[in-house]
Amino acid sequence: MAHGRMPPSGLPEGFKQPADIGTYLIRGNSSLLLRETLNPWLITDHTKLHIFDRQVAFLGGMNLGRESRHEWHDLMVSVRGPVVDALSRDFDQTWRRNGPLGDFALFLREPAIEPEDGPGVPLRLLRTDVLNARNDIVLAMRHAIRGARKRIWVQMPYFSSDTIENELMSAASRGVDVRLILPEKANHQIMDAGNYVTARNLLKGGVRVYHYPGMTHLKAMVCDGWATVGSANLDTISLHINRELNLSFSDPDL
Repeated sequence: MAHGRMPPSGLPEGFKQPADIGTYLIRGNSSLLLRETLNPWLITDHTKLHIFDRQVAFLGGMNLGRESRHEWHDLMVSVRGPVVDALSRDFDQTWRRNGPLGDFALFLREPAIEPEDGPGVPLRLLRTDVLNARNDIVLAMRHAIRGARKRIWVQMPYFSSDTIENELMSAASRGVDVRLILPEKANHQIMDAGNYVTARNLLKGGVRVYHYPGMTHLKAMVCDGWATVGSANLDTISLHINRELNLSFSDPDL
């Protein structure tokens, strides 16, 4: 995290931020293929997903920007194995849906290479997708919170969900060690105000609330032996409207 000054970025002297990054990359010396999301319903695709050769994938909370690289506290998870094929299919579906004729090249794609056998743990993909009636993330969180007996530890950049707030206070009232980390000051004033109200309510309800000294953009929750990390914030937009993607697991080795 930077303190008082911006770290070196490696950008050339005189570089100016382009007005449209997609246009900038296409016009430059890049083999980028770009499709802008067709979005008549004003639903944001808030997922953060990177797939390399259909063998390894990264997902979590990080955007592609200066803040995520240098200034904000954030987290991405690297995964291999069958889950990457599921993520690839999800990306292909989104890509195809955002083109007028889909993508015929997908029919010519070679089958994915079977992952090598080796140690691994079961992983579950959780989604918010209102167009497909998916609200896995909030349902899984509620189930995990209600089942917790020892600890619930949460880190979020934005928290304004009354549903999860009430669940956490209920858990604290039955003796569960409930802790929450929020940014000392969020990057949006309205989100900062929401965090303040939530923190005040949770403190009154027996939850231990901490401030990260800066901007944390990490979205994660641990409930006893269950954990989830991904793109979803604890607000109405992430839990019920936007397209979001989280990973969850409950293997004791992790």
